[in-house]
Amino acid sequence: MKKYVYILVSCAFFAACDQKEEAVYGKGNSYVKRTGETITKYTKALEEAPNGWLLTVYAGDNQQYGGYNFLVSFAGGKVKASSEVNTTETTSDYSLSFNEKAILSFDTYNEVLHYFVEPSFLNPHGKVGDNQYEIQSYEKEVFTLKGKRSNNLMTLVRFQGDKSSYLNKIRSRASQMKTVGIAPITLNGKQVNLVLHPTNHQFVISEGTTIYQKAFVYTDKGLKLYEPIEIGGKIFTEFYISDDNQELSSSDGSVKTTLVYTLPYNFQTKSLILSLVDDGCSSNTVFSKLYERYRNFTYSSASYSTSPQIRLGSDAREAGITFRFYQDATTRYTLDFLPVAGKENQVNIVEGIRSLNWNVFNNLYPIVEALIQNAPYEMTDIKGDGSQYRLTSAKNAQITFVTTPAIAILPYDFTRNRTMIQFATGYVSNSVLTVYNSVRSRTRIVNGARVKDILGNTIYFGKNGNNIGFHFYFTRTPTSGGSSSNVSSVYNIDFLPVPCNIAQMNMIDKGKLPQNTNWTAFSYLSSLIDTFTRNAPYTMYDDGSGYVLWTSVKDSNIWFYTYQ
Repeated sequence: MKKYVYILVSCAFFAACDQKEEAVYGKGNSYVKRTGETITKYTKALEEAPNGWLLTVYAGDNQQYGGYNFLVSFAGGKVKASSEVNTTETTSDYSLSFNEKAILSFDTYNEVLHYFVEPSFLNPHGKVGDNQYEIQSYEKEVFTLKGKRSNNLMTLVRFQGDKSSYLNKIRSRASQMKTVGIAPITLNGKQVNLVLHPTNHQFVISEGTTIYQKAFVYTDKGLKLYEPIEIGGKIFTEFYISDDNQELSSSDGSVKTTLVYTLPYNFQTKSLILSLVDDGCSSNTVFSKLYERYRNFTYSSASYSTSPQIRLGSDAREAGITFRFYQDATTRYTLDFLPVAGKENQVNIVEGIRSLNWNVFNNLYPIVEALIQNAPYEMTDIKGDGSQYRLTSAKNAQITFVTTPAIAILPYDFTRNRTMIQFATGYVSNSVLTVYNSVRSRTRIVNGARVKDILGNTIYFGKNGNNIGFHFYFTRTPTSGGSSSNVSSVYNIDFLPVPCNIAQMNMIDKGKLPQNTNWTAFSYLSSLIDTFTRNAPYTMYDDGSGYVLWTSVKDSNIWFYTYQ
């Protein structure tokens, strides 16, 4: 009996629902019918556009990668696509389905349409792109879409014109704007600054401390913002670029300004070497502190130590900042180098995107961030021949860099030669000698026997065999008696030039390396290594007697002699 009651109740419920639907939508207009009609309507619209559609895609959380042009055409459940970021045209499957709203899906892999979706080693989750779009509305031959994953709003507009010509124009515009500076404008008597971020397709408008940043997409007329920006009583939605690429104007023509392209240095094809340590040439306390904080780290049980020399500019056909590690690894973060209107000797540096191995070494981002935050930089050609520059922050004159010449001169070539240091009064300062005496001998257990290791008072300094650094020699004697033996250990360091003084040399701790022979057993010598590297750089003075005096630039009480 209960079974029949349930059936009767269910029938009554659905009958009531049908009656409510009919009351709202009319008899015969069920949910299934309505959704089916919507899908049919949208499919017909998509497939009956003879020249296809212009799909404006915004990628990333909060449109962090900006907007891009895709041209798509639909026919028989297939979609053909090309875009400004991919020169190929690819065909795959598409479908329309219905949930709460109609959903346009690109079902099978498409090299063009899945450009921002496809995962990679660098971006394991892709760039937060979409392959499913919820249709918000369809009015006047314009679909308004919302990415199911990104939640970004996008549009699908009937395209008119030649597809190849349009995409080529967009690509040409993007290339032209890669190194563009925009002159400030004046609104209500106040200066308003405009900055384009070419790599991320972001547009920044600022007035004093008020800053607005919006993603943009290039158009055949210029560029269009993801959302309007209101500043100084003016609303900006779109900007036009003149045919000669020399002027930027608001869409109504009421605001116009100049575009500039002159940089004091071509970072797209060349690069500069900057040092992150305090070497007496640069005033970069901010960066030296960041370097010391982030230089050493561990990833997946492997230890890494960062070289203080960074490459700024072009490297492997990408412009950005490149870091090198002493453990035979490299990473890069792309940046945009832009002119500053009215100041031809300055370069602005703005945010780019992660590049080579950055997902592994992203702990270094605070250094990148500081470089961006203190831009623009005034560049001075020190020698007038383009071999060496001084970069000074226009925001903080206390931040300066002196670049290392491409062919740097070392006062002594330790990559090929070696010298010796004798730990004795008159040959090293008392401070150095005190540290040496504190680690000179150590008693410990080796292979089950107690031994005493005594560090010799002379060490090799420089290249010895395949290693470059400190070479220590010990006499090992069993405490229970017996014959002594000789033991050695190596710790590799980096000898770097000081860009403003050819008589000086810097020393950098390379960190944990497999080439550091027996270092695990003799790591107690770290305090001695640290005394040398922490007090670098050193001024070297050769008096012609065969001895070279090294005096710390930071502390004149730290000195030592080397001899061959």
